[in-house]
Amino acid sequence: MTTSIDYFRILSLNCRKQPEVLLSLLNDTDPAKYDALCIQEPPLRLRELRAFRSSAWHLMLPPTDFTSDKPIERAALYVNRNIPSHCYTQLPIPSFDIVALTFTVSDHIFSLFSIYNPPQSDATLASLQHFLRPIPNPLILAGDFNQHHPLWSGTNHPARTRSSDTTTMLQVLHDNHLELCLPPGTPTFFSDAHHTWSTLDLVLASPNLHEHLVKCTTGHGHGSDHRSILATFSLAHTTRNPNERPLWKDTDWETFTKHFTTQITATFPPHLLNSIQTTHDIDRVADALYQALDQAKASSVPIAKPSPFSAIEVQNLKNQGLYTLCIIDTVLYMMYI
Repeated sequence: MTTSIDYFRILSLNCRKQPEVLLSLLNDTDPAKYDALCIQEPPLRLRELRAFRSSAWHLMLPPTDFTSDKPIERAALYVNRNIPSHCYTQLPIPSFDIVALTFTVSDHIFSLFSIYNPPQSDATLASLQHFLRPIPNPLILAGDFNQHHPLWSGTNHPARTRSSDTTTMLQVLHDNHLELCLPPGTPTFFSDAHHTWSTLDLVLASPNLHEHLVKCTTGHGHGSDHRSILATFSLAHTTRNPNERPLWKDTDWETFTKHFTTQITATFPPHLLNSIQTTHDIDRVADALYQALDQAKASSVPIAKPSPFSAIEVQNLKNQGLYTLCIIDTVLYMMYI
């Protein structure tokens, strides 16, 4: 069973490499309200630590096959697990500062980027300019660009905009016809050194996606010195019903095998399977396998009863339980010292 969603909702945040910031974001963000989380400067060793994996979000990290160096990811992307995995594909971009996915939702195909560009540098922007050239799809770019310009900074920081070289950034916007989603001058970053706010975090979109923009605003920073950016686009799509959890242990395997065999044989007779020659043929077989497995599952795997608690309520109950245990341990310690 699937649910129709009228909007595609994105949250973007620079976590300042702080584990508690990302944990707060993952624990407090309701999966029913967002489809993708674009992360910049995540905690170190994000790839290795299980604490940052989530049952509600699928973590996408930069590929590692382009270098033998130890990866230090400065960009990441979480996708809502209720979005079927066949609806998005990761782009093989050889950069630890960029993660990009191509989504296919309803009648729309677009590429979503999570980007981190270091301060006083154009390194990521120069790479981005190269990577974007062959991509034919409309774009949504979300991230921390670390650039000052009146176009997005407004008139609040004339000295900084004069000293910031934004040539490459402006060229990226011009070449790809990107438009600002966040209103100019919206503060997104607080400088501890200068005690001032500035606009470093942006969401940019191609014109045919920008016309679907419903709203773009800032939100809670979860302890970061950056505010999160919340962007909503009127792009209808379907998601799996979050309340449906297959009980695989109770699968009727005889029925499953029968339905799967019938479906796959009708779609691809044995002689056709032996004549696969092109990548298009492989894609057709893969699609048929997915559909056959999905139909076999629907006919033979029972569904668990939904929990009366939301994901956030469950997390709150866990936190309350841990807090209570800490109090009990403290009391017992004080009684016996």
